[in-house]
Amino acid sequence: MFPYAIREGFAGLNRARFSTAASILSMTVALVLVGLFAMVSWEARTVSSWLKQRVGEVELFLSNTSDDAARRMLSNTMCLAAATCAVAVPLGALFAVLIV
Repeated sequence: MFPYAIREGFAGLNRARFSTAASILSMTVALVLVGLFAMVSWEARTVSSWLKQRVGEVELFLSNTSDDAARRMLSNTMCLAAATCAVAVPLGALFAVLIV
């Protein structure tokens, strides 16, 4: 029974060549589109997680002629750890984050 079904299946593919080619082509296009969508969504998730990590982060670079009061305020609030740490410094109504 099983060999008969296989033989009839290939015979049907041979008889309807245009339908066979059209179905194979449509499945190929569908699989390519699904793969492209998966790649774009994975890249969007990667960029989204990177942006979530960077939200609210500002780097301050002080020159040698900076105000002494600002320098004292920053030195009082800086982390002493060797790793990167963020320090929120109020600047009027805004807050800046210093990456040390």
